[in-house]
Parts: sequence; C-alpha cells; structure tokens
Amino acid sequence: MVAVWRTASKPEPVRIVAPDGSLRCEIQAYHAGNVFFVEDMSADMEPGDELRRQLPNGKDDVYLIKDPALYRTGMVPDHYQVKVERKGVMSANTGGHYISVSGANSRVNINSTDNSSNSTTSNEVFTDLRVAVQAGVPDAVERDAILAAIDEAEEAKGTAGFTSAYQKLMGSAANHMTVIAPFLPALSQMLG
Repeated sequence: MVAVWRTASKPEPVRIVAPDGSLRCEIQAYHAGNVFFVEDMSADMEPGDELRRQLPNGKDDVYLIKDPALYRTGMVPDHYQVKVERKGVMSANTGGHYISVSGANSRVNINSTDNSSNSTTSNEVFTDLRVAVQAGVPDAVERDAILAAIDEAEEAKGTAGFTSAYQKLMGSAANHMTVIAPFLPALSQMLG
C-alpha cells in the first residue's frame, strides 16, 4: 500500500491557524496543488482555518481550508485530504481573518445572532431627519410644520422640554411615519 502523495512530494512543516489568529497545531503535510495530504490523525483543523507553510524568504504561503476530509480506505494509510484555496503570501506570525469596520454603530457578528439596534444621539439625526422630510413629505404645509417641530426638538435636546417637543414632532409627523421611522430609535433615546 503506497501512498501516492509520498511519491509526488516531500513532507513539509505547516501550521494550522484558527480564524481568531491562534495556532491550532503544527504538522507535516504533502502539497499537491489545491490539496494537502496530512497523515497525522491528531491534526486539528476546520473549514475556515488557514494552512500556512513557510517560504524560504521567511514569509508564509497561506491557504484557506475549505474541506479537511478524512479518508480511511484500507488501501492506503489513513489520511486527510485537505482541500484549500490559496490566499497568497503574507507576513509570518500573522493569521486569522482581518475585518475592517467603520462608521457609527458598526459591529461584527461571526457565528452569532445580532439582537442589538443601531442608534445615534448626535445632531446628525436632526439634519438627516430634515433631509428625509424634505424629500418624503410632498405637501408643503405639512412639511413646514414637521420641519418646525424638528427645529423645536433639536433646540430642546438635553433639556426637560425635550419630551414635549418630541410629542409635538410625533403628532405633526403622524401621517408620515414611514419617513421618520428610521430616526425613531435615536430620537427616543434622547427621552431618557
């Protein structure tokens, strides 16, 4: 029973790096294009991990693990055929997924459910609300009344009079809730 991968390449050290950048294990693997053959049955790897092998220049040749399938055929030694997708050459001793997040109320959820809500309490809310009202309320009289109520609420922000100004704004915009609905979480936060 000859393992064909042993005749096609030499074993080389590789590192398996989890998405959070932690090292799962260091093992020997045989490289064959988009597949690595691993004979170490204790190898710890999952889809989404990185497989890294060091290049002569000190950088890492990095692959994304797609499918680490175990083969026990009896015809060749037990082994994993690790299907990968090449990510490229990267600096050594780095790993995991790199996520850039920007903007107000940004967040990242990985394998989780997001039960939070976005809101902001800056004066931007009033500016954005004015723009939405000007674009979404066709009747000039109603639009002007709502814009006046927005001005009053903005002036009262942070004072005891805000609740009254908020109620006046809700009353004047009652027929246009679809226009102001996106701003309600931020406005209601200012109540407390």
